[in-house]
Amino acid sequence: MSFSASVLAILAVTGVARAAAGVSLDPVQPVLLPDGAYAKNPLSHLGGNGPWNAAGDVNGISSDIPENCHVDQAAYVLRHGSRFPDTGAHNGWLEMARRFKESSYKATGPLSFFHTWDTPLTRPDIQIAQLSKTGYKELYDMGYTLRTRHPDLYEEGDEFFVWANNYTRVLQTAQLFVRGYLGPNSTLLGNVVSVTGRGVPAHLGDTLAPSDMCPTFKDDSSKQTNAWRSLWLPPFIKRLSQYIDGDLVLDDSHWNDFPYICGFESQITGRLSPFCDTFTQEELEQYEYHQDLRYYYGVGPAVDVASKMMTPFLDSLVKLLAKGPGVAGVRADGTSFALPKLIMSFLNDGQLNQLAAALGVFDDQKPLPTDRIPDDRLWRSSRISPMRGTIAFERLNCRVNGPVPPASTATTTRTRSCVPRPTSAAGGGNGARNETYIRIRINEAVYPVPSCQDGPGKSCAVGRYAKYVADALEKSGDFAKLCNATDPATPKQVKGASFFTDLGQDHLQIVKP
Repeated sequence: MSFSASVLAILAVTGVARAAAGVSLDPVQPVLLPDGAYAKNPLSHLGGNGPWNAAGDVNGISSDIPENCHVDQAAYVLRHGSRFPDTGAHNGWLEMARRFKESSYKATGPLSFFHTWDTPLTRPDIQIAQLSKTGYKELYDMGYTLRTRHPDLYEEGDEFFVWANNYTRVLQTAQLFVRGYLGPNSTLLGNVVSVTGRGVPAHLGDTLAPSDMCPTFKDDSSKQTNAWRSLWLPPFIKRLSQYIDGDLVLDDSHWNDFPYICGFESQITGRLSPFCDTFTQEELEQYEYHQDLRYYYGVGPAVDVASKMMTPFLDSLVKLLAKGPGVAGVRADGTSFALPKLIMSFLNDGQLNQLAAALGVFDDQKPLPTDRIPDDRLWRSSRISPMRGTIAFERLNCRVNGPVPPASTATTTRTRSCVPRPTSAAGGGNGARNETYIRIRINEAVYPVPSCQDGPGKSCAVGRYAKYVADALEKSGDFAKLCNATDPATPKQVKGASFFTDLGQDHLQIVKP
């Protein structure tokens, strides 16, 4: 065979292989993330205040499905999509705009836009706290992403359920996702199960916002964030003040909001905000760390109550994944329905961070200091809970070879190494067999559990991860006691997430997309 013929043959085989593998058309990232004048990708470093962005290669682990594995079930837990500000934040913007207009001054350089800037909300009465245009796109695009990424998890024409915290922007998020996932059939086939998380004491620890009914829960990171802000904000103010000549006076809270407005105004208008050009790369990273401290010490691993709030939910969810696809649920009328192979839950940023704290993937994270930025920190809010922040659980069904590890009688803890145990064998023997594992992805990046990562792609055997979570739940103690919940209707034992399989409960309501 001639050289040219050999090349053509190789190309033909390669083409067939590529066609068989299927090159994804999905861009994944719903919006562009342009550079600012002085900072790279500012929208990717705003903690909870930026639009959704893929976390990138966090742990050096490919996000591709490991060889000889396929996803036979998955669960995604999402924060709501990009939105307009709440009333309090918007009032601060209005006050800033008023000072820009009424003061006698001249702003130059990166602040020259002050003279013409106004809040981007054109109808606050109907926009406040609702999803923005970017939020719409994030959810429609995610519907497309998951439908094409996991085509085997949904059969065309099947009824489809998702679950959402009963909060307007969260319900909007769920509805938009279903429309993107099902397309024209969404109204016919889609169902959003609204889960009320307030005023239903009988369902303590059985909602998508358990902290909302927990009296001992406090979201307060002010000590840590104030300590850090006292270090980074004054130099920021001093540097920018040189561009103002006149009597314009801004409060510290206004200056601190510059990165915040950068994120919000950009996703509201669909164009990079001029506020994104007011800070340097170093200042951007300092603000990002401010956000890290806010979540870590407010609703994250550093807080005893907050870090345990989503453990009952996680335990229930992982038990469903351990059972595998085919679980049946009961409707309000007593008839059965099939739990989707793709289990979707929608909630707020506080709950997403509480869930992140419970996963185990941050077990090796040391407490975050308030006087410096540790470059090696794993807890980064921009990678955990941007708008539409996502935690995914993929159940990997893998064909493996070699001896089956014996069953272990040791207790799996957060500090003990765990060896995956096959779900299809009791121990002993050789040869090929199928085993199932859990792989956790946060905004696309793979995050292994430090004490259980011996499976394909550093995943954890389903049974071992289920035990890990169950042990954490037992260690957390009585949930009602933890919350000091004293209402007579408080359950003796919380259910975690019974709403996935029992739709006939009084705190649930079906909403159409």
